[in-house]
Amino acid sequence: MIDTARTYGEGESEELVGDVLGDVTARFGLERSHFRLVSKSGYVPSSAIHVHDGEKPHSSVKHVHSYEGQGPNDRPNILKARLESTHELLDLSHIGVGDIYHSLHPTIIQQQLDHSLDALKTDYIDAYLLHNPEHYIQYQQMLERVGTKERSKLITPTPSSKIEAPADLPPVLPPLSSFPSFDEKLFEAFTVLEEAVLEGKIRSYGISSNWLAYSSESKELGYQEWTDIAESAYNRIHPPTATAHDKTTRRSSFRVLQFPANLLETYGVDHVAPWAKSQGLEVMVNRPLDATDSQGQWRLASYKGIPNSVYSSLLEATLEHFHHPPSDSKDSASTAAKNAKFMIALLKDLDRERYTFSSIYHYQQDFSAQIMPMLVERLSMMQDAKAVEAIQTFLEVYEMKVREHCCIATEEYIESKYPGKYTKSVPLQQFAMKYLLNNPNVDVVLNGMTRQKYVDEALSLVHLSPASI
Repeated sequence: MIDTARTYGEGESEELVGDVLGDVTARFGLERSHFRLVSKSGYVPSSAIHVHDGEKPHSSVKHVHSYEGQGPNDRPNILKARLESTHELLDLSHIGVGDIYHSLHPTIIQQQLDHSLDALKTDYIDAYLLHNPEHYIQYQQMLERVGTKERSKLITPTPSSKIEAPADLPPVLPPLSSFPSFDEKLFEAFTVLEEAVLEGKIRSYGISSNWLAYSSESKELGYQEWTDIAESAYNRIHPPTATAHDKTTRRSSFRVLQFPANLLETYGVDHVAPWAKSQGLEVMVNRPLDATDSQGQWRLASYKGIPNSVYSSLLEATLEHFHHPPSDSKDSASTAAKNAKFMIALLKDLDRERYTFSSIYHYQQDFSAQIMPMLVERLSMMQDAKAVEAIQTFLEVYEMKVREHCCIATEEYIESKYPGKYTKSVPLQQFAMKYLLNNPNVDVVLNGMTRQKYVDEALSLVHLSPASI
């Protein structure tokens, strides 16, 4: 089974999967039925929004407009105003998610499904999921917080007034009263997905939601009503027959729930999954090795670093490189000395700080936001190819040591959370995966396969070896 989404890599993920599957099926004589494909609809990258000039759009698509007769300079502003005054396409930057849009509009779902089918080079998708539909609720919550306040008060806050929404909110936002209920939006979406089943484009559908992993958020979603909404959508497109059916039998193609679950985020598997199984739904869990709790972010995988002696030798060699900076003149010698002094101080600071990172994610965030900009600036001033090479080599090894320390801290944390069940003699990723695989309410565990080692370990847990596939 392969899980992807229209938004992954702005479509490149689906295209890659389609190319690889085409190659594999041709090379080994396999059939499409040997693979199970899961994809998702919901996120709409900014680059995917098109403005049509002189072309009459579909009447139900509110985010695409015709600008015949308008000047070219007017179009972006008109489009922006239309986007911000409709609930059909939500600008997630308003709620701090990023430069991306989200939509549950039936026509947008149809468009994304057709794109997915083309990219995956397939006639059908086995399970098609609505991707994090909770953004619709989040957007409503933002509007409710903003209320009827003047936007200027949000842009120029005072020490006594707390900003309840992003400071860059546009002057025009859709009124909260214009938003249908979340159940109504799901009904519209489920109806178009039932139609897609009828057309043979998908075999089943469902929801992939991060909120299902948490107590208060999953309750806000009202997930226990979803099967009834799906039945209503089924009835909407299937004319009633003279033969009465058993009302206790589910006829819709709403069959899948997907949400994060791991050793530290257990609400979904403990509470949502049992309900899903009682409804005949399939449960897929993602993020089995990437966890977040009140103590921070954790990578649930053991990592063997490198000997301290190797790290120390490399650190000394890198420092030595900057103790003798190259120079051709007095002026360049002075500049080189200043840059070298900066690099030596930075390297020593990094060495002292390598035990302070709470997780590899913590380090990577700090590196991207603080360390990398300084390095780029200094190295560009130095214009020393050997210095660049020395720094790159050191940083690769440095991250290994950070991973090693974070791994030890994570293993100790999990050992305290699962006393008597987990010991460091077992690779943490194996313990984390077995926890989910042994849960009777979990059908599929979606594990990222970015490295061959991950693939081999995952196969071993289900009693397969690379040679057997």
